[in-house]
Amino acid sequence: NYNMEDGHIHLGQKQYIEQTFKQFCSNSTMSFKTPVSPGRENEFMKLQGAKVYNKEGVLDEPETQKRRDAVSGKPYRALMGCLLWMNMTRADTTYHTATLCQCMDDPSIEEWEAGLGVLSYLYATRDLGLKYTRTPDGQSCKIDCYADSSFRYAKQPKPQAGFAIFVSGGAV
Repeated sequence: NYNMEDGHIHLGQKQYIEQTFKQFCSNSTMSFKTPVSPGRENEFMKLQGAKVYNKEGVLDEPETQKRRDAVSGKPYRALMGCLLWMNMTRADTTYHTATLCQCMDDPSIEEWEAGLGVLSYLYATRDLGLKYTRTPDGQSCKIDCYADSSFRYAKQPKPQAGFAIFVSGGAV
């Protein structure tokens, strides 16, 4: 949407998010206000796919096969492709989508359900998107850069870092 008078342009994917939600979710799918259920963030960061190893570090074939069977027939890669496309206008789910895409070769039901959770969040917030504002004549663009890092705390499986760059109020 473009508003000439205010000099705003809004880039969103409301219709695509609605279509994708109907494709992968049912009417009974719970709506999320965050990409991951509150209190399950560390669990999300530990997602590793279907493979299960015993205490000696040896692959547990029967348990691994059970986990593979549970997700068999589910269009996991298609869901990941849709989430990746949505990241074009929804940078708030980039970390979660990238984490889930690391398991595309061998997902478990936990990754599938986490992917549906991210999609449910996108559906609940489908009116959001990128907003760019025209700079007044004679003024230069405002560029803001932000960075953050967790440096790994006790219960976190690995350190996390990220950055965002905004030009005229919109993420680039």
